[in-house]
Amino acid sequence: MAKGFMPPRYGESVPLICLKCHKYFVGPNPTGPRIFDDLFKKTKKAKCPACGSTRVARNPWILF
Repeated sequence: MAKGFMPPRYGESVPLICLKCHKYFVGPNPTGPRIFDDLFKKTKKAKCPACGSTRVARNPWILF
């Protein structure tokens, strides 16, 4: 990793891909340190705008 690089935190906007219909969209980061989940309970889970599925993952082709 580069010096000073901070990966996106839980809940920040990142490019996502739906694992069901394979649509690309921008939404809240679904992964992050689970220790701090209590601080971000107001953050909604990412949901695909096309099919409504919550099975989403960060886009593997986008490097931060």
